[in-house]
Amino acid sequence: MAKKIKKRIKTKHFSELIPGRVKMSEVLLDYAEPLLKEADNIKSRHVAISMAVLCWNISLMPEDKQKEMIEDVLAKILKTSGDYDATRSIMIMLIERKKMFFSEYSNYIVDYEISLTDGGNLHLTVMSAEK
Repeated sequence: MAKKIKKRIKTKHFSELIPGRVKMSEVLLDYAEPLLKEADNIKSRHVAISMAVLCWNISLMPEDKQKEMIEDVLAKILKTSGDYDATRSIMIMLIERKKMFFSEYSNYIVDYEISLTDGGNLHLTVMSAEK
């Protein structure tokens, strides 16, 4: 039995194993859409998804911790260069977007993988865990 489950897990997305369960990869792509529509190559798509995942997870924290985490992240990622105000605005926009349009989803995104299909389309695999 264990071998059968391992084989199914390797060949299918977890959400496909649970009938009626939404694919978090599709939810994340919808959530990241404002950033992805500006991304014109795989590297910029990766940055967009990374920022979306970061902000998604921050949005699940208590509000006082969210502000602290935003400032901590900005201090770390913008150490050497970058636009503090623009990056902070993007982060706040994504956190608000999560609250407004995706509030029914409370899973943390713990891992993801981005690849391109043979046709050049973005393929996203997401692993999430309940809050």
